[in-house]
Amino acid sequence: MTNAYKYNEVKLARMREDVKGYDVKLALCESHFNLQSRNRGEVLSTWAAGAGMARICNLYERNGDILKIANICDFCGNSWMVNCVMIPTPVYWRKKAYLMPVGLISKLFARNIGEYAINVSGGGELDITASCTTTGDIYLHVVNTSCDKSVKARFEIDGTSVSNGKVTYLCADPLFEVTEFTCGELSEKEENFDNGEYVFLPASVSAVILKKA
Repeated sequence: MTNAYKYNEVKLARMREDVKGYDVKLALCESHFNLQSRNRGEVLSTWAAGAGMARICNLYERNGDILKIANICDFCGNSWMVNCVMIPTPVYWRKKAYLMPVGLISKLFARNIGEYAINVSGGGELDITASCTTTGDIYLHVVNTSCDKSVKARFEIDGTSVSNGKVTYLCADPLFEVTEFTCGELSEKEENFDNGEYVFLPASVSAVILKKA
């Protein structure tokens, strides 16, 4: 949840150096989020893995000037836990497709994102990326990297106070495991704020829409 993105961060930095001086864009077509050694699929179905994947998504967004195509998982499968959608098969009459943590993150971010990247500063334990639309809407993708501590944030846009906004978020205990039987327990929640401040829950992944005062 806190360190998984670093491998990709180093890899992207190296690739940037490799193509420096050339008019070349990058494509990352094998971006499986996996762990070393034996199959650790159960770990990859936990919410900690979902929050970790959200950090990787933010890393890709920060490199969007050169990284033009990137995938984060296989779409569907029946054994691996790195899929976006999982279709279990042990008991045929219980077959049920559901979104794994990475699928939930993908759905949240894809519906709440701008067209152009913009700079963002501050954050501390919050991993944040920002984007905007031509109409001026501003979106933030926020990961609270603390497993057990809420983080309060105050929003400003170029020194101008933020009057209100909306936060759509996913949150669970990092050890919560998304399975055929628990998938209904993890769903998006929405909250509004009107004082330019918001408290992000531990291990939460949020999409924020800001409105200027």
